Amino acid sequence: MEHFSIWRTLMRPLLAAFIASTLLVACPVQAQDTKEEKIEAVLAEYAAIEMPAYDRNRASEPGYRDEYIKARQEALARKVEVSGKLLELDPSPEQLMRILPDRWSLMTYQLGQRDVLNETKKLIESPHSSVASEAAFWYATALNRFRAGTAEEQVAAAQAFMRMAPEDERAVRLVSSVADNETLSDETRISLYRSVIAKFPNARGVGYLSGKVRQIESIGKPFELAFSDAITGREISMSDLRGKVVVIDFWATWCGPCVAEMPKVKELYERYHDQGLEIIGVSLDQPEDKGGLEKLRAFCKEREIPWPQYYQGNYWNSEFSTSWGINSIPSVFLVDKQGNLVTTKARGRLEELVPEYLSRPGPEG
Repeated sequence: MEHFSIWRTLMRPLLAAFIASTLLVACPVQAQDTKEEKIEAVLAEYAAIEMPAYDRNRASEPGYRDEYIKARQEALARKVEVSGKLLELDPSPEQLMRILPDRWSLMTYQLGQRDVLNETKKLIESPHSSVASEAAFWYATALNRFRAGTAEEQVAAAQAFMRMAPEDERAVRLVSSVADNETLSDETRISLYRSVIAKFPNARGVGYLSGKVRQIESIGKPFELAFSDAITGREISMSDLRGKVVVIDFWATWCGPCVAEMPKVKELYERYHDQGLEIIGVSLDQPEDKGGLEKLRAFCKEREIPWPQYYQGNYWNSEFSTSWGINSIPSVFLVDKQGNLVTTKARGRLEELVPEYLSRPGPEG
């Protein structure tokens, strides 16, 4: 019994040390499991958020549109709220990338939350390249979207993203938006466009960027266009319109803003046509086999549109409009009496520009 007592006395501290060391090893594993469970729970909660479906059967119901918009905004806000929980849990890069692009897109575009600027700017410093480059893209995008900082800072942010993700074709869209800022010098804008054209020659949308360069470089130069009027069949040529001030209106019958602005354009035509104003419509309507030409002719007949229409017949892929970088409509150019391009940004300024250029001397004046 004495030997057993001595053995028990000797073993007691060893047993205590073993139990303590076991606990020290086990506790972190248990905490890690708890963290992972929380992360997965947040991801599941995020995935479970459903966007409300628009019920066309209720479209004419008073108040339904406002009800739908409110429900949609609440769902979007809920997505941002839940994804914010994930950021607080220090998840892995893979887990972050499951929600970050969607989160930052919602904050930038749908909800207009400028907090996205600070959040993305911090994560640009992430040691994980996938997170850092994604943050760089959305930081540059948000700077441009919110017109935050100077134009030069927006350019620098876009260029930083291109350095971090040199193979990411989203640079095409980003640079197009940044370079569209007319407070930048023409040289800077052309350099931005050309840098992306050279890097991504086959990327979707890059053809429009060549057209953007063309817009800048063509100011003050002859604007050339010849076509058969889709309404009357007459041959129309810019060379025959020298001495006239010509509005070039890129539009389509399916374009809501184009249709909404048509009465004002028509009023302008009626007021100044006898003084030398001409208008040419450049249609981006659907191909003929999808009813585009028929819709154009029907629209012009119904609305009594008197000016000629250049029906390109290939929707957004139409060669002429793409060659001029037209990626949104309505887009309005103005050509002076000498036949030279005055501006590619005449939309909303025709009331001012048309009388001004009509008052200037013609090619023989």
